[in-house]
Amino acid sequence: MLPVRRTHCSECGVSLEPAVVRFDTTCGSVSCRLGHQISRSVDAATSEVHQRLRREREAEEADFAAKEQALSEVRARDASADSGDVLLAPVPGLEEPLVPLHPERAQRFLEHLAAILDEAMAIPDEDSVDARPPEQAGFHGMAPTEAAPGDLESTACSLCRGSCCQRGGTQAFHDLESVRRVVRGRPGRSREELLGEFESYLPERSIAGSCVFHTETGCAQPRALRSATCNRYRCPSLRRLLILAESGSYDRAVVGSFVGERLREASSIGLGGTPQRRDTSGSDW
Repeated sequence: MLPVRRTHCSECGVSLEPAVVRFDTTCGSVSCRLGHQISRSVDAATSEVHQRLRREREAEEADFAAKEQALSEVRARDASADSGDVLLAPVPGLEEPLVPLHPERAQRFLEHLAAILDEAMAIPDEDSVDARPPEQAGFHGMAPTEAAPGDLESTACSLCRGSCCQRGGTQAFHDLESVRRVVRGRPGRSREELLGEFESYLPERSIAGSCVFHTETGCAQPRALRSATCNRYRCPSLRRLLILAESGSYDRAVVGSFVGERLREASSIGLGGTPQRRDTSGSDW
């Protein structure tokens, strides 16, 4: 098929000679030809990005569908999930082992905390650090409050075993804001006393390579000492689960943790009651 004849340059808009059949789209000037080449390169790059994003989305959809299928098989074996509408909810899964907390990792945390404590204790009480809620201060996936999680959330997090906690490392997500909150909540406490309080909660054993406070049953710190990130962050899988559960459209949820494509563990929970087939009473997620 012959190319469409253009009457004006695609770059500068100048009229083209009607008698000339042009196989390009420009008037032929250096600047217009260069501009046209750049435009074609940008279009090609944009098309490639769109194709990559589409492939990634399709892969995510296929992965999610496979996990839902695995959970539907769990549901089929669960007598308590036979009646009513059931929400199938895959969440991440963590299989890292519990190992002795290395003294060097504990020391790194204490050094990090000491530096922040020095800064936090130097701020006058009337000065605020950043009073904005975390979701307004640049954090995403934050819950509106720092209240203890409900049954459904505790079940999901205990099945996951704290995949998001891995990023805590030897800093445990503690920053000036979270440490300042602790300082203000304990007036009259010295730097050494505050350091000692945090140190007293360092566990003997923690999840390998994860936050220094990450244990088999959750966080070793009491909720009042944890950072806002620890208390309020909700991963995308958990946010989806909570939103759908609160919609009132489901009677039960089958929650399963996955390591890659493999189902690690699953639990059925009544959305109006107590978790089934999993005891989370000894955990603190």
